[in-house]
Amino acid sequence: MAACLWLSPAPAQAAHSLVDIQETARQFIDESQPSTGDGRREIEIRPLDPRLQLAECDQPLKAFSPASQQRGNLITMGIRCQGSSPWKIYVSGRVRLFRPVAVLSRPLPKGAVIQPMDVEFREQDVGSLNRGFYSRQEELTGMSTKRPLNLGEILTPNNLQAPVAVSKGQRVTIRAEGHAFHVGMSGEAMRDGGIGERIQVKNLSSGRLIEALIQGPGEVLVLY
Repeated sequence: MAACLWLSPAPAQAAHSLVDIQETARQFIDESQPSTGDGRREIEIRPLDPRLQLAECDQPLKAFSPASQQRGNLITMGIRCQGSSPWKIYVSGRVRLFRPVAVLSRPLPKGAVIQPMDVEFREQDVGSLNRGFYSRQEELTGMSTKRPLNLGEILTPNNLQAPVAVSKGQRVTIRAEGHAFHVGMSGEAMRDGGIGERIQVKNLSSGRLIEALIQGPGEVLVLY
């Protein structure tokens, strides 16, 4: 009678921990992305397919930046095993920055001047606020609404306007500054504007129209 030989199946190769891959990616983003120190950061790593089977690496994983690795706040990075069974995979993640953002605590009509009682601050992901935002009460001093605004609406430079510092037809002082010179002259504003806005001003000495930055009530600046 022939002898029977029983062969035990070869043990399956251990798969590398997906959690370790994701944690390597998270640490890479945390170390490579500068922290502004202003607000709360959250790092999100896109989940890996649970069916993914990569050989268990006998060396610490290494992360690296491929070309064109960042698009907006979406970051793509490579994770590499340089052990006895080498492999490479690409992982995506994003950084979200949360800051207090000014929102309306009650509806306001067009032209209403913002008061402290009208505003509350809520933590928001500011990366998604493409129209800008305000994070401090003092930034809203003297601002008024450009249109009717609803309860809970985020206040932005698009729906608020600065108080008028210079009116159309007003005589203004033009300060012209350049390297090693500083000149003052009289001018006339061609339109209304708030501090920080650029407007056209007529130089009353030469009659020329120039663009100037409003510095304060009745004062504009031209840089050369």
